[in-house]
Amino acid sequence: MKNVLIIGAGGIGSYFCQELDQLRHQWTGKAKFSIVDFDQVEEKNCKYQNYKDEEILDFKVDALSTRYKGLKGLNQKITSADQLKGYDLIILSVDNNQVRCLAAKH
Repeated sequence: MKNVLIIGAGGIGSYFCQELDQLRHQWTGKAKFSIVDFDQVEEKNCKYQNYKDEEILDFKVDALSTRYKGLKGLNQKITSADQLKGYDLIILSVDNNQVRCLAAKH
């Protein structure tokens, strides 16, 4: 089984999870998906990210993992390469150069 990490639950990451959920029957039993982010849903996010008004103040990963079964939410900030160990594939949907560099080195 492949272990996949999605970094970032903003505009790209939140909509990627929706698309991934529509294909769940193809990956169930073949891959485990986790999404990591440390932000909470704000009102402004509901306009351009995949969040609903009732999710305001929820952590983004909690909102997504509740909505999309089979997706594990990790409410944390990526600060070291050690956090990336054990993943076969990392999908970057974050606008943070430090995290991008950590993933590239990994």
